Amino acid sequence: MNANKNEQANSLEMMAPFVKPKRLEPDEVNFSNQCLRNLSLYFSQYCDSTSIHGIKYVGQRGRYLLEKLLWLVIVIGVFTICSILIHKTYRKWQTSPVIVTFSTTEKPISDIPFPAVTICPEAKFDTEIFNFTDIVLKRILNQRLSEEDEMLFDTFSMVCNIMFHITDFETFNKTIDDLSVLGFLKVLPLLDPHNMSTTKWLGKELNILDEVLLTFTSEGLCYTFNMLPYDEVLRDADDYITQSAKTHRGTLKWSLDEGYPPGDYLGSYPRRTFLSGLEGGLVIDGLHTNHSHLDYLCGESLQGFKVALHHPCELPNMEKHFRLPLDEAVFVGIKPKMITISEDLIGYKPEDRKCYLGNEKFLSLYKYYTQENCLSECLANYTLQQCGCLAFYMPTTTSTETCGLGSMECVKNSKVKYLDNETYSEFGLGLCNCLPSCTSLSYDVETSQTRWDWRKAFKVLHRAGLSEGIPDDKESHYSRLHVYYKDLQFLSSERNELYGYVDFFSNVGGLLGLFIGLSVTSCIEILYFLTLRLVCNIRKYGRHVWSGEPDLINSKDE
Repeated sequence: MNANKNEQANSLEMMAPFVKPKRLEPDEVNFSNQCLRNLSLYFSQYCDSTSIHGIKYVGQRGRYLLEKLLWLVIVIGVFTICSILIHKTYRKWQTSPVIVTFSTTEKPISDIPFPAVTICPEAKFDTEIFNFTDIVLKRILNQRLSEEDEMLFDTFSMVCNIMFHITDFETFNKTIDDLSVLGFLKVLPLLDPHNMSTTKWLGKELNILDEVLLTFTSEGLCYTFNMLPYDEVLRDADDYITQSAKTHRGTLKWSLDEGYPPGDYLGSYPRRTFLSGLEGGLVIDGLHTNHSHLDYLCGESLQGFKVALHHPCELPNMEKHFRLPLDEAVFVGIKPKMITISEDLIGYKPEDRKCYLGNEKFLSLYKYYTQENCLSECLANYTLQQCGCLAFYMPTTTSTETCGLGSMECVKNSKVKYLDNETYSEFGLGLCNCLPSCTSLSYDVETSQTRWDWRKAFKVLHRAGLSEGIPDDKESHYSRLHVYYKDLQFLSSERNELYGYVDFFSNVGGLLGLFIGLSVTSCIEILYFLTLRLVCNIRKYGRHVWSGEPDLINSKDE
């Protein structure tokens, strides 16, 4: 009985491979070879179908291996070059997304404010109150000075570029109080409207004393026309010496980014003009200087006035000045330079567009962000850090001390160090990251001057009965200043996208199409062969002949 069972079992084992052959799995070696065979045939099908240049010859059947390797090297080389160019395009997109181009239309000058005009007399003192030269001579001769003269000398020496080293005298005070700074008001030769011919704006005569602000600059106390009031320029105007400032009407809905509202040309402030030429600007005819006020030690013996044009929402920087000599007429033609920003760039980061919108960067001292205001505030903070005080002309706070003559060397050195850091830092990444404002306005000037023989003119007018009297030509000097726009319109610039998303992908697509013929459809084609077609082939032909190659299917059926 047991023998029969063993025989049946042996017979079943021998018959099993022939009775149920489909249930047996191929061995590992055969399965691996079959997968490689399917993969090779499937890749050949893709190479025959794809639109990418050169791939067809890599997978073409019946070709020599050398041919396939040659085309593989060509495809890889061309793809490498294309990748390098795409990387350069990407870097340019990331680092230089903005280009400044000229606007397609011109802007009228009435859309922008007339520049603020700051005038600083070289005759800084009324010699009847304080004679700087006499005080210097007394110090050289070791003569005794009054306490008031000592205080005034220490203060006013800070604005005099005298022709010898002031440190040869003694060690001066490192700081001074506000009372000493107010001494400028005491000795400044005031503008005398009675000794002026006329001051005109748009051909209309003005009282200059009602139209100017007294402004502290590195040149001392100066006069500024058409600048915004201090309480609209500075966040805390009370901390800036403003006791002498005139009160102006506020701005009429003017803003740095939006400009003026429509209409109301003559009533808006800061002032603007709609006329070019001499009749459309500012004429000061003429600035009077008393000969007795001239000082030949203070100011390196250069007489006359220093004039600076600047934006109405900025304090004057007298390092950017031109001169108005005595007894001469200077004509200043203005060419505005304005840069705006396109709507496409507003969504960019400031670091990418290389500029700040008006509300993107906060300044602790100034209400309006401009690059000049930012640099001024940064310099003030750096000076305070280096010297422990601020120069008298810098915006300050109540708790900050004012530098005296003993600290002026530190103030000058800190300015040099600060500018050196700003210059050699990567653009826009200095100590304070003072990028330009996205809407910026500056003024280029062209000056011409001529000798003004006002003495003969006054004599002729007096003979004709058109003048009440003749000024003392030995004690008086007059200077004439004309500031005007050269043209009715100007061509502004605009920050635009150099490479937007559309431009970037267009350039990438162009490079891919030029070098290897790759397109979006080609990418979809690759995904199709890797996903949907592969799944459908497996379902249709099975796992053993998933390539769908007719030769494999026929061999399977056989």
